[in-house]
Amino acid sequence: MSLLFFGKDPDTDEDHCPAVWVDDENTDLVLQGWKADDTTQQKCLEAGSIPDGEAVIRIPARMVPQIRKACDAAERSAVHLEMRDAYGDNERFAAWRRGALIDWDDQATWWRGFHGQIAEAVSRGVSIRRVRIVSEPVSDYIRWEHYVTRANVAAGEEVRWLPRRFATDLALPGNDYWLFDDRLARIHHFAGDGSLVADEFSTDPSVLEKLATAFEAVWGRGIPHEKYTV
Repeated sequence: MSLLFFGKDPDTDEDHCPAVWVDDENTDLVLQGWKADDTTQQKCLEAGSIPDGEAVIRIPARMVPQIRKACDAAERSAVHLEMRDAYGDNERFAAWRRGALIDWDDQATWWRGFHGQIAEAVSRGVSIRRVRIVSEPVSDYIRWEHYVTRANVAAGEEVRWLPRRFATDLALPGNDYWLFDDRLARIHHFAGDGSLVADEFSTDPSVLEKLATAFEAVWGRGIPHEKYTV
């Protein structure tokens, strides 16, 4: 395990307290704060118990930006490489197969929490790019994914597509991944049926460099979403 430092209280003279880190193994937040006083401890006990192994600490409200930054993961850029032709099943995909269409004029029916996160990050100046390597003729899943990508674009993502036949000479990793600010990778491990098994996090510089290089190579050949038809 290693901890990624995200910031400390800007108004304290202490070296490390309060402070915020992210555990790169599971992305848990690790908070260092002041021990709560007896009155606060008592209020917490009245509201419930404080089990062994837990403690009550105080974090000043002015540290919200550091905590938000740790939760958002990216400050400058987030890139996502996808290389599968199917990612399991879900109700929206099933509905599309039954002929259901999206009313794009009614944003409330298709805007999801993920889109809100993307839009918020973009509003902070984060560049978010996604590129997909796909087999052609495309699978039904990719056809549906292409259809709903309009929502990703509306949220602020830049999306490109690369037919697999144009990726033969590229050195690519074996798994899909997100890469945040070239300092944290979230690597997806899928089962054979396309369902997500687990995510792995890495801050290994050699891994990050390879993932960044692979993404830029695919992105450079990718076809912008508005120009790619399925």
